[in-house]
Amino acid sequence: MGFDYSHALLQRTQRDWVDPNVGEAVPPTEALPVTDVLCADGRRCPLRDGMADAAISIAVIHHYSTPERRKEAIQELLRVVKPDGGLALIYVWAVEEEEQTNRDGGKRKKSKKRAMDKDTGDALVRWEVHEKFDQEKKVYQRYYHFFKKGELEALALEAAREMKSACTVKESYFDRENWCILLERH
Repeated sequence: MGFDYSHALLQRTQRDWVDPNVGEAVPPTEALPVTDVLCADGRRCPLRDGMADAAISIAVIHHYSTPERRKEAIQELLRVVKPDGGLALIYVWAVEEEEQTNRDGGKRKKSKKRAMDKDTGDALVRWEVHEKFDQEKKVYQRYYHFFKKGELEALALEAAREMKSACTVKESYFDRENWCILLERH
């Protein structure tokens, strides 16, 4: 089951992920989606406490503009997973970057973090909708919080403490330009 705050992204997900077993007899507009999606804020999911074995949050939490809102999103992930071994996987953008090369072997430019406030880790990053979906080619400035090493783990453990939930960081790692953690609820 998937959640997003954007109706347009949810509709696109359902359009792109239809049952491959229906064949060509059913037009794509009538095919049933293979995904269940709901429009919801990641800080208030319409699920019962402890109903999920696992929850995944990829590229979501770094869009919340305050530490409190980011913490609420983590608490919501912990709330919906089972209290006896439920898992939550979280990916957020990192301040740190791996050295990457372009096709010619030269250094790849680091453009997205140029506008980042070095003290807060906050930035507005240029974002464009693909012309396939937006003929006007609008350009947006999207908010991002870039996490420093250890910041996500500390925030997750603080979130668990505040909700009086036992939680451990099973794994923490850097994956390309993201900090990732796997939390286990006890």
